[in-house]
Amino acid sequence: MKLKVLALALVSVFAFAGCSSSAHSDSDGHDHGLAADIKDVGEDSPFKGAWLDTPYELPTADFVDTDGNPVSWPADGLPKPVTIIFFGYTNCDDGFCQTQTANAAAALRGLTAEQQEQVAIVVVTSDPTRDTGPVLREFLDLYDSRIIGLTGNLKDIQDAGLALGVQVDDPPSPIPAEGYAVGHGTQLIAFGPDGTAPVLWLPETPLADIRSDIEVLLSGKW
Repeated sequence: MKLKVLALALVSVFAFAGCSSSAHSDSDGHDHGLAADIKDVGEDSPFKGAWLDTPYELPTADFVDTDGNPVSWPADGLPKPVTIIFFGYTNCDDGFCQTQTANAAAALRGLTAEQQEQVAIVVVTSDPTRDTGPVLREFLDLYDSRIIGLTGNLKDIQDAGLALGVQVDDPPSPIPAEGYAVGHGTQLIAFGPDGTAPVLWLPETPLADIRSDIEVLLSGKW
């Protein structure tokens, strides 16, 4: 059963939550990403997070990883059977990027060694101007050296984000001397072995729930 009213409310939270208030307005001229119906989150759900009625598919996009290697979606596929994708940036000053990166890393470490070999975390920067490969690598290593960091052209990053329901705002123009915030969605998007993403998690999702959902994804049964 779908919760239609709840779905609309939840989608607005998923698409607009971010590190800058500029990401929240429907009148700001931005396309806030694809809407997503959320399935019934009651006892029948295999997931603790938000179960998507129509799973996301990996969009077409070109990136560069922190070692300078090109990465193309969907041609190169995903690095592991279960891959968690997050859009964020190293200068995030409200803690969402740190929280979600830490949540994903902690969930990974809580799995068995065999399970960990089947799971990858990918962080796509929402601020490619400042997040060069070395800068992004240093940030991600604070949480787990296995996290894959991707950067690239801002427009490509924005388009990939929108395809996954994640808005990534433009930086301010002109760039202020004291720095700036970048509005973006804060959801962790989880892809399973079939190459689609049926579930996502917000910053307030308990760590135990994320870990439980990863185990469901690894089982391939949902």
